[in-house]
Amino acid sequence: WNQGRKFGGADIADNSHWLPENRGEFVAGGYLHNSVERFRLTPRGATFHVERLAPLVESTNTAFRVVDVRFGPDGALYLCDWFNSLIGHYQTSFRHPDRDKTRGRIWRVSAKGRPALRAPALETAPLPALFDTLLSPERWNRQLASRVLNDRPTEPVVAGFQNWAQAAPSEEARLDRIYEGIGVLASHEVPHAEFIERLSRSRHPNHRARAARITGHWASRLNDPLEVLTRLAADTEATVRLEAVVACAYVPDA
Repeated sequence: WNQGRKFGGADIADNSHWLPENRGEFVAGGYLHNSVERFRLTPRGATFHVERLAPLVESTNTAFRVVDVRFGPDGALYLCDWFNSLIGHYQTSFRHPDRDKTRGRIWRVSAKGRPALRAPALETAPLPALFDTLLSPERWNRQLASRVLNDRPTEPVVAGFQNWAQAAPSEEARLDRIYEGIGVLASHEVPHAEFIERLSRSRHPNHRARAARITGHWASRLNDPLEVLTRLAADTEATVRLEAVVACAYVPDA
């Protein structure tokens, strides 16, 4: 999608404070047009169809320059506003007196009439609670749990994750746990061929696509990464084939 607009920062609306009809939207700062833009992305083959929606915010104030947007732990959307009418690199001198180099604004946008969310205190949470939070419906909580796990000592994290995955009540639930948590193993640089194999044979395309991506990440340390990638490169889903082709770039033997 490209119709002459430029954007600063982006995030995905994926929390229960935001209005249900707006969940999954792509939000970006429209710093050239004094707006905050919304898009709906629909999978199409290995890419997306992008539909521009009505802006979330539009301003007649030319100093309103949103250069970043982020959803916070409370579910609200925070806008980083450069607050400058002059932003060009060559249209106006950098020494122009109207350039404001000392001030900016932060805006908080929340859903009217809906309660704010409370982020769990994960920094000191035990490992089982952190693993369970990887399955949270709140995107912020999932990301924060992953970050905390990335910073914890490797040995207990890896052992705890393996136990958590194996303790799932069903194979379907086990695959969901592996899908959400294998990135934690990747951050600790601990390859796990069995988990990749399970994901690569899942009926869910997202699982198989992640198996391909992680196989590329660990290509130099797996016994036979091409066995997995050869199979996934012929997958019925275009997103899986794309991930497999990209992953092959990390296999050192052409």
